[in-house]
Amino acid sequence: MFNNRNYFLRSGDLAVSIAGHDKHALDQAFLLRHKIFAERLGWVEKNNNFKDEDEYDKGSIIFVASKKNHDKILGTFRITPHKEVFMLEKAFENLKQNVELIKNQQTVELSRLVVDPDIKDGVLRKKLPLMLYRALYVWCSKNSVRYIYMVSTKRYLRRLSEKLRIPIHKLSNSELTADGEEYYTGMIDLKEARKSMGFFKFMIFRYMRL
Repeated sequence: MFNNRNYFLRSGDLAVSIAGHDKHALDQAFLLRHKIFAERLGWVEKNNNFKDEDEYDKGSIIFVASKKNHDKILGTFRITPHKEVFMLEKAFENLKQNVELIKNQQTVELSRLVVDPDIKDGVLRKKLPLMLYRALYVWCSKNSVRYIYMVSTKRYLRRLSEKLRIPIHKLSNSELTADGEEYYTGMIDLKEARKSMGFFKFMIFRYMRL
């Protein structure tokens, strides 16, 4: 059970926490990532411990979402600060060729954002991703971050842009996954996103209960 003092953001019965050195939370996040990226999508290799861990975790901040006072991790994402190596610089070096990558205190990389696909509750399934995006925004605001880099599929980035009603800029050439999905480097400018979302919708997203 997660301690209330570790909650980063709460809304109703949902809570997002920073995993920190909590081995139980980290292990569950890695198991969930493996289920998605290795077992379902095949984007990373499967392994015997069924955990998706990599070199970028060490210098990153890992967020986990759960129902309050429950152990099970329902969603997770990772923020890599500008002082660390981005996946874009190494794992996705093929996408870096035409990207003018800016790394300073205003930039981070977002990766490994997943929601448990086995959630049956329709309301929770819609609410949870918004809670994760909201936690991402709050953390970036508190840490004066303006630019968020990410690598994902065209389908996901388009859906995210439509859901939040914000522009996501395509920065790189496109490549194809093994199963033919187009993916590329995207970037969110949070200053631009606030204007695009509109004041009323932004205030609801930023402060109201989801």
